[in-house]
Amino acid sequence: MSTTPNVHCPGIDYLVVIDFEATCDENATNPQALQVTKETAEIIEFAWVIVDTNTLEVVYQHTQYVKPENTPLTSFCTSLTNITWDKLEQAGTLQNAITNLDNYIKSRIKSQNKTFCFCTHGAWDLRIQLPREARDKHIELPTYLAHCRLFDLKQEYQRWQVHHQDVILKSQSLNEMCEAFDLQLVGPLHSGLGDSLTMVNIIRYFCSFGHSDVFVNPIDTNADLNQFKKEQSKVIHLAGLPYDVTQPELEAWFSGQGIRPTLLWMIRTPDHQKPSGSGFGIFATHEDAMTCLEMNGRTLGDRVIEVSPSSERVIEAAGAILASFPPGSAAIPIVAPTSEKDAPKNISAKSLVYSSYFTTKLLFLNQLFKLDSALNSKTRTCRNLIIHGYCKYEGKGCEFNHDMVSW
Repeated sequence: MSTTPNVHCPGIDYLVVIDFEATCDENATNPQALQVTKETAEIIEFAWVIVDTNTLEVVYQHTQYVKPENTPLTSFCTSLTNITWDKLEQAGTLQNAITNLDNYIKSRIKSQNKTFCFCTHGAWDLRIQLPREARDKHIELPTYLAHCRLFDLKQEYQRWQVHHQDVILKSQSLNEMCEAFDLQLVGPLHSGLGDSLTMVNIIRYFCSFGHSDVFVNPIDTNADLNQFKKEQSKVIHLAGLPYDVTQPELEAWFSGQGIRPTLLWMIRTPDHQKPSGSGFGIFATHEDAMTCLEMNGRTLGDRVIEVSPSSERVIEAAGAILASFPPGSAAIPIVAPTSEKDAPKNISAKSLVYSSYFTTKLLFLNQLFKLDSALNSKTRTCRNLIIHGYCKYEGKGCEFNHDMVSW
């Protein structure tokens, strides 16, 4: 590994590496008998580790158990997490756990005029589970938790992998990362504190190479929400969708909230035959789109759906890789929009506001799709640049325009 100076986390003094464990259940033979669903799961371990970004050393670590209020601790959950009821029976509430984190951040970081950013392994902890559970329990989150700024370890791997294309991970799990990078897991998997410390080891590994685009640009969900409100956007992004979801099923899911999208797009996989599990919904009004954001963390089938702000500009930028959802349960081929009138159009960089969350939502597209051969002009903005924020082929044969101009 390289010993180049730390170029990571510019303007960030501390990383708050966070991991939760939650109540869960499994019953493959009778899913209806589940005692805990993904939509009712409750956090039972709330762990976080503070990392000094200058040294990448742990300066503080904390974990606490949380007593569930509405769901049982199943035998499956205990076998997965090693958490037993005696650890939860006298534990505090989720509000207690949030307050303890908030007190530390206020007294040890904010009071010293220092800055911080969260780091998680995937979207579930801070972008799905905590907002959904806090909403259900009428807990008011601190602004920095409700709409946080964070690095997603899986997305940072994707940035790192651009420089190391021989390293391909299938699941991007902590266990797979440790095996690939010859790192040790800290404690058993599904331990909140152990997983947090394992993530710190992986962060150090990525940062040791000195790549200028890894652990540099965090997702800023607060900035994205503000931009969403400012432009009165009517577009939301959906992630985690069932792969076989149909248009009527999605419409019925939205109708449960009393809203109906005017248009739905899914993002295609490279072979153009399978859905990717993500897409967009467009609504008649900004108010309907805002209402839809309250559905974040709700389930569709057995999948937890992440609902987040987006923009028409993102849809336009991704136009060539969008398709309609299947109209029903029958096996109907999925094809790209064929009408130029109906398909999203390309846009110039001059009309694009770049948002970390909007672009990282489509991060993987940079590696999955080739540019349409019809877009054969050096004056046309490179699609990789629009979707991903950079093009790994710039100066290496890509003939499209790489000049970025934002308003």
